[in-house]
Amino acid sequence: EEFSDTQLLADAAAIHSLGLFRNVLPHAEPTPDGVRVVVDLVENPFVEKVRFVGDLVVPEKELLEIIALRPGRVLNVNTVRSDAGTVRRYLDSKGYFSQIESAEFSENEPGTFEFRIVVMRVASIRFEGLQATKDKVVRRELRTKPGEFFHLETWRKDMLRVYNLGFFDVVDALEPKAPDINTVELGLKFQERRTGAVNLGISYADRQSLAGFVRVEESNLFGTGQSAYVNLLRASRTGRLDVDLGYANPWLDSRRTGMSVSLYDKRVYRFSRNFFGGGSGDASATEDYDERRSGGVLAFTRPFGEYLSAFASTRLERVRTNDERTDQSDQFIL
Repeated sequence: EEFSDTQLLADAAAIHSLGLFRNVLPHAEPTPDGVRVVVDLVENPFVEKVRFVGDLVVPEKELLEIIALRPGRVLNVNTVRSDAGTVRRYLDSKGYFSQIESAEFSENEPGTFEFRIVVMRVASIRFEGLQATKDKVVRRELRTKPGEFFHLETWRKDMLRVYNLGFFDVVDALEPKAPDINTVELGLKFQERRTGAVNLGISYADRQSLAGFVRVEESNLFGTGQSAYVNLLRASRTGRLDVDLGYANPWLDSRRTGMSVSLYDKRVYRFSRNFFGGGSGDASATEDYDERRSGGVLAFTRPFGEYLSAFASTRLERVRTNDERTDQSDQFIL
């Protein structure tokens, strides 16, 4: 076969593409019978151990199971390239965006091949459209924090958690910005909704005089995420004013302890109907009476994880009734 430098270089490239050799150096030596082709090969090092270093957001064991590179073999750079792509796709499926920064033998441990992973981190989180609501009310709901790894599913849950506060008609993600390949700037855009309400009702009758109610409530008090209400009711039957006041703070401390308190002085109408006879014998007889309840309720909540929370409450109440057949002394319920 006629010797060709072009063919020699092509053969050398084919050998190098196997991925098993560090250097492939072909050369031709003249001989009396023609040309002798010599290819000097430098084989890749032997792999004794494989490990992952850097940003390990999943257990290393999981990564070792999905790659083809194994100890006890000569390093194949084609396998390394394929494994790098496999690792990136696997982390993508877990919600992380990553790069294989380097894949090489360790300088300190001969025979140990290292994949160094860099996972994208959050550079900053900005907000647009907050008018009444304070910045901290939204920020404290986010599990995604600047400086930490960006996780897509966590970010989606953050957006849903903020929307479920009930303060916004729209919560949209802003277009992310990437200052560099390993960081991302996130943002949220809001359209606030009305969180306060006033309800008023008035009636007048010649025989029973003036009656009515006023209820004022705000679920985002001064933009802090706290809530309060005032409920006033004047019944035409008694002419006495019923009062019901309430306040709640869902973030009493950094552990998200919530507190609510209500105070009231109100009339409760009770009635009972005798359907089974007894008493006067009139099955349709109705016995009704009023209770006057004065007191308050204090309650605390604290979440434990995403779906579990503890709740504790106490009530102090005085109950008075106008039923003549009962003891008229005050009753205290704790």
